[in-house]
Amino acid sequence: MRRLSPAILPFACLLLLGGCATTEPYTHEAYYPSSSAGPGDRAHLVRLLHDAVGTPYRYGGDTPRSGFDCSGLVYWSTRMAGYRGVPRTVEQQYRELRHVPLRRLRAGDVLFFRFRRAGPPSHDGIYIGHGRFIHSPATGGRVRVASLHNPFWARHLIAAARLPG
Repeated sequence: MRRLSPAILPFACLLLLGGCATTEPYTHEAYYPSSSAGPGDRAHLVRLLHDAVGTPYRYGGDTPRSGFDCSGLVYWSTRMAGYRGVPRTVEQQYRELRHVPLRRLRAGDVLFFRFRRAGPPSHDGIYIGHGRFIHSPATGGRVRVASLHNPFWARHLIAAARLPG
């Protein structure tokens, strides 16, 4: 009976273990299926938002692959975290979600900002706790964490809304 050379053994192991590697491409949706979150999971929502940090801004975008505008980030992350009934645009989100006092913010609340003197809000993001929120800022920017203690954001914050469920 012939024995394997000790030099061949590592290569044989690599060939056998090579069959364990996945050929499926990574997708955020596969990693975070919406059904795993249950009906509205705030902790899952905050994790999704942190994972989205760095994604490029894209007007009209609402997926990690395409990029996000501000309301697209809110729409996508809430759906992925198991929330239903969150509309797509800032104005619709402002109109249809249940408003809460700013002094009662909880992680997962949607924040609304207005940069004009009057009218509806033109920007939103999601509060993640400790005076911080995650949003997709503007053309050329990327999804990022920002502070409500920053005078710019504090001055333009007009409302907050609680997600359904």
